[in-house]
Amino acid sequence: MSGSLIITGNPLPEDIFRSDWILGMVILPLFLYAIVSSIEYLPFVRLTKRVFRYSFSNADFRSSSGGTQLYETLLGLIALLSISIFLYFTELHFNLVIPGLKGPYMCLINLGFLIGAITFRYIVSFLTGYLTGTKEMFDEYFYIISQFYKFLAIPLVFVNFLIPYMIIVPDIFLILTILSLALILYILRYIRLSLLFIRRSSSLFYLILYLCALEFTPVLILYRYLAGTV
Repeated sequence: MSGSLIITGNPLPEDIFRSDWILGMVILPLFLYAIVSSIEYLPFVRLTKRVFRYSFSNADFRSSSGGTQLYETLLGLIALLSISIFLYFTELHFNLVIPGLKGPYMCLINLGFLIGAITFRYIVSFLTGYLTGTKEMFDEYFYIISQFYKFLAIPLVFVNFLIPYMIIVPDIFLILTILSLALILYILRYIRLSLLFIRRSSSLFYLILYLCALEFTPVLILYRYLAGTV
């Protein structure tokens, strides 16, 4: 019997989370994390202690035992890339996209927005600490914020890889799991800031002013934006 048997049918729908550039974007943080693990043994354990144990975080802040400059720089880069990619997946899932804007450009916008937000927060924290005479306290708080970002990035390194390539687990489950973790860290960050003010006997007026200017206002703006989008 000559010839070949061709079976035709409806083409499979394209997965919006899968493309060549996404594969590269989710592998890069994994590669960087492998380098970090070779520099510092069990980096996730150290980050966990920094996030959930104030004494450990304070000791690392006051000394140089928290890790080498390369170690901290790579963790920061992993955090920026991982959070940007996760935001892209979340935007796609909930259809929070700008019409006509392609995937790679959306990721770049997320990355730029994240860098801009962190830079703005650092400038405001520095100026607030300098003008109120509490520079060391705000330096420590910014250090705490950076550790929270880096801690969140570690599970994101693996979750970002699972979202497009692990079909068994629904995307929404992975996304909501990370969003829940981010919310817990957000609340914990407020608690840590309050503890810093209490321990250093600083004015509660500065705490309220800082929270209104740099914590509550951006959240309200984001909420109003999302409310107008959906």
